[in-house]
Amino acid sequence: MNVIAKEKKRNRVHADERVVNVSVVVRMQAIMIFGAVKTLVHAAKNPVIHARAVAVLAVHAAKLHVKQYVLISGSSMRAHYFTP
Repeated sequence: MNVIAKEKKRNRVHADERVVNVSVVVRMQAIMIFGAVKTLVHAAKNPVIHARAVAVLAVHAAKLHVKQYVLISGSSMRAHYFTP
C-alpha cells in the first residue's frame, strides 16, 4: 500500500471510532432525559415528592454537563456536537 492509501484507511478507522463514541453518549443522554421525564411525571401525581424531583433533575443536569465537559476536553470533534 502506498502512503496515501494508508493515510485514508487510518482516517476512516478514526472516523468510525468517533461515530461510535458520539452514538454512545447520545444514548446515555437519552436515558438520563427519560429518567428525568419519569421523575417529573411522578412529581406531578404526588406533590409530596415535588422537592425531591427538583433535586433529582438538578443531579441529572449536573451529570449531563460533566459528561459534556469530559467530551469537550477529550476531542475537538466531539466538542462540536456536545457544547453546553
